[in-house]
Amino acid sequence: VFVSGINFNRGFPDLRPTADEAMTKISPTDRCDPQAITDHVRQHLLEDLANWPCHSLLDRLRVALMALASTADWVLDLHCDQEAVMHMYTAPQLWPSFQGLAAQLGSQVQLLDSTAEESGGHGAFDTACFQPWLTIQEHMGSAQILGCRAATIEMRGQADVSESMMQSDVAALMRWLSSLGAIAGNGMSAHHSMLAPTPLSGVESIYASCAGVFVPAIELGQKVQPMQLLGKLYDLQNHITQSLHSKHGGIVFARTRSRAVIQGVELIKIAGANATRSGSLLSL
Repeated sequence: VFVSGINFNRGFPDLRPTADEAMTKISPTDRCDPQAITDHVRQHLLEDLANWPCHSLLDRLRVALMALASTADWVLDLHCDQEAVMHMYTAPQLWPSFQGLAAQLGSQVQLLDSTAEESGGHGAFDTACFQPWLTIQEHMGSAQILGCRAATIEMRGQADVSESMMQSDVAALMRWLSSLGAIAGNGMSAHHSMLAPTPLSGVESIYASCAGVFVPAIELGQKVQPMQLLGKLYDLQNHITQSLHSKHGGIVFARTRSRAVIQGVELIKIAGANATRSGSLLSL
């Protein structure tokens, strides 16, 4: 991304057609066995990825990563935003699987994308991992067939680095892994209280309408009301001050780290309780 300017976490292979084709080639006996279905589909995914057309180094890296993930039961895509509270992205069908992890980590916002299995979004890594399996679930009418559960976790912001946070986050991940039986341990501790998940389609983004100086008036994790003042944007060239307001309200979960901003920069992200957008829901 530093050389190309392209977001690496977009454009991953859409393997839903591969999963569909795999199901046409499975034997009648294996169609009644969830593990046999999983093994059969995974083999087809690997074969398709081995011949996937790549036109750049980014393509090759994406395909290599998908090949590693295609046989995984669980995938965690760990990121950090510019400035943010801990938050998670996944599909509504997968939320029960990740609710315990979110509680252990103290995730403050959970964004569920109900369109991910249909539209493909922008081909984000976690979506590309779980899409084929949600497609198979739909075709088979069985929730037992889920070869990969995937989620993206934003581990706060780029400057949120400390020994105490590292120890807390690692301990939470280890407790969750032990609860799955992946490692030895005592399982999960008592859950932290969490807000209810909100739809990704309910995220409100505040953009800079001009270049200038951004001065926030709210804190990360703060609940804001419709039309509440979020900050100001000082247009130094035209000597104009713009007040920034939330249209719908919700939880402020991320904002830009920059204070000197250019036109079009996403300044603030707010998680609203109700859907207000449609179409492609992830930032490019």
